[in-house]
Amino acid sequence: ISKTLGPIKDVLVDSRDLANEIAKSSLTLHIKPGGESYGHLLHNSYAIGRPVIINKSAFKDQAGDELLSGDTCFDTDKMSILELREALINLASSPNNYLTMCQRVRARFDAVISWKYEAEKIKRFLERLQ
Repeated sequence: ISKTLGPIKDVLVDSRDLANEIAKSSLTLHIKPGGESYGHLLHNSYAIGRPVIINKSAFKDQAGDELLSGDTCFDTDKMSILELREALINLASSPNNYLTMCQRVRARFDAVISWKYEAEKIKRFLERLQ
C-alpha cells in the first residue's frame, strides 16, 4: 500500500502467534464466502485495533456482525475494487486518519464486547463441570 502502512505479506501462523501477526499488520483482509462461526480473526483484529477489509454480508447474523460498523471496516460488498483502492490510498496518505480509524476499531470492540458478561458465562460453564 505504502510505506506509511507497511508492506502487505501473506502470513500463515500458529494460532498462538495470530494476535502478534495482526498487531504487526496495518489491516486485516478477511474475505470469506459464507462468513464464519465465532470470528476469531475478526475479534482479534478489532481487539488490537486493526481495520478490516471484509465482505460484510457474509457475516450477517454471525458472532462478529456487531463489530462491523461502517467506519471500522472496508465493505467489499459496497465498494468496487477501484473504490477500495482509492480508500486505501487515502488512508495510507494520512497517518492521522489511519490512527483515528484504528482507534475507532478498538472503541467498537470495547462497545460491543462485555467482559463482565463473558466472565459470567465462563463462570457458569465451570460451575456446571463440578
